[in-house]
Amino acid sequence: MSADRLAVCYFLLTALVPTLARADCDRTCLNGAADSYLSDLARHSPTAWDFDGKLVFAENNAQLNPGAALWKTLSKVGPAPVHVADRKTGQVAILVAVEEGGRPALLAARLALRHGKIRELDTVVARRESASFLKPEGLANEAALMESPLTPAERRPRAQLMAIATNYFRNLVDNDAPLPEFDDSCNRIENGVQSTNNPLPVSSDGGTALNAPFSSLGCLEQFKARSLTFVSGIRALTYPIIDEDDGLVFATAIFDHDGLARRGSSSGQLSATLPSPYSFLVRELFKIRNGRIVHIDAVLVSVPYGGQSVWKSEQAGAHLP
Repeated sequence: MSADRLAVCYFLLTALVPTLARADCDRTCLNGAADSYLSDLARHSPTAWDFDGKLVFAENNAQLNPGAALWKTLSKVGPAPVHVADRKTGQVAILVAVEEGGRPALLAARLALRHGKIRELDTVVARRESASFLKPEGLANEAALMESPLTPAERRPRAQLMAIATNYFRNLVDNDAPLPEFDDSCNRIENGVQSTNNPLPVSSDGGTALNAPFSSLGCLEQFKARSLTFVSGIRALTYPIIDEDDGLVFATAIFDHDGLARRGSSSGQLSATLPSPYSFLVRELFKIRNGRIVHIDAVLVSVPYGGQSVWKSEQAGAHLP
């Protein structure tokens, strides 16, 4: 995708986002709203924070009433959530380990504020039932890395950060696309499991382990090996939150897997295509320094193949065949 087309897409996507906390809610305010939401969850109270009268709330792409699902079942919020805030769009996201009745889970939540009230609450909860691999404690030290500020020389403008993330997603579905720009130290954490530079990627609760020949490779090596080509399409791709100071891009997307074989690695050992169609609801956070991807945190859950996003902004987002 050209820089001009990316700029147009960015304009269209941000035009669909609630605008208001831009003027009246800075980073501290946005992070405070996210922390208040977590406190509300811990109290099982959907009214402690000031919701907008037109609040739209969804968990795992199902629109619900506030107070449902995780509001009722949460038993503990883990320490040190990862925050990413964007004053320009009035949105904030958090990634944090949680527990339900003593069972581990991961929460990715996006809050959109309007005049100081939450207008959109988009949550993705990775549980054993919807995540084939899961290690919530793997998120424990991510905040220190993700929220570390960059020097002015290390930063890149908003449009360039989005273009770097888009190139990553495009390369998942297009073998001929330019390879993403990765830092040599890059790692990716998926549902708390380190899926790069890790020869023993085992879930903490006995779930399915990742393919070790795949996970033992680095970020760039996995793309060079075309080991991620089981992703047949990416839909509803948006960038609601971008933090230029910390070099963070929070992306929302749906990954489709049509179950068909396609070009993969020459070894034939990496990322075997699953035999049935399915989709992943994905929330992915990129740390970008000096124009290169340094780290990635992703929370993803299985959803029915081909299902549409409940969010209008995502419905209008990019679709990568």
